[in-house]
Amino acid sequence: MAIAIRAVSTGDTNGGPSTTCTANKPTGTVDGDVLIGFAGSRRGSNVTLAAPAGWTAILGQVNATNAGARAWYRVASSEPSNYTFTIGDIATHGQVVVVCFSG
Repeated sequence: MAIAIRAVSTGDTNGGPSTTCTANKPTGTVDGDVLIGFAGSRRGSNVTLAAPAGWTAILGQVNATNAGARAWYRVASSEPSNYTFTIGDIATHGQVVVVCFSG
């Protein structure tokens, strides 16, 4: 079976102050699928980015004075209905993207 994108889900702080950002589980996700999560934040200070428990870091860069982006992966197994990522100290803007791959 070829690797294919099954679905994508996004979450956004809508420009409002928040310390977390939530994305729903991508539609159709089944056990064994690979999930890649991306989070980004823009803030004046104290940018931190963290995934929920069970995610493994792939890469990331945080400039502690204003912005950051990170990526994580996990293999789907009895997934929750959504994922809440930490985006730091009251971000002015944060976004999360979760991509589900099958195959």
